Amino acid sequence: MTGVLVPRAAVVRTNGAAWVWIRQSVDHFERRRIEPVLRAEEGWFVTTGLRSGDAVVVSGAEALLSLEQGAAEVEDD
Repeated sequence: MTGVLVPRAAVVRTNGAAWVWIRQSVDHFERRRIEPVLRAEEGWFVTTGLRSGDAVVVSGAEALLSLEQGAAEVEDD
C-alpha cells in the first residue's frame, strides 16, 4: 500500500470530513480532503488526496480554516 504520512497537527476536521492545507505558493493555500487510513505514532497514513512532495501545512491549519469560513460568511452577506 502506498501513501503519505501526515502529522496529526496538519489534519483539520469539519463537515464530517478530514482535510489538510497544501501550500500552492507563498500566499495561496488549497484545502484538500483526505481519508486517513491508518493511525500511526507520528500521525495518519493517507492513501488518497496527497502526493509525496505536497507542502502540507502543519502549523496554522486551524487558522486557515477559520479565515476560509470567515471569507465565506462575508460573501454570503
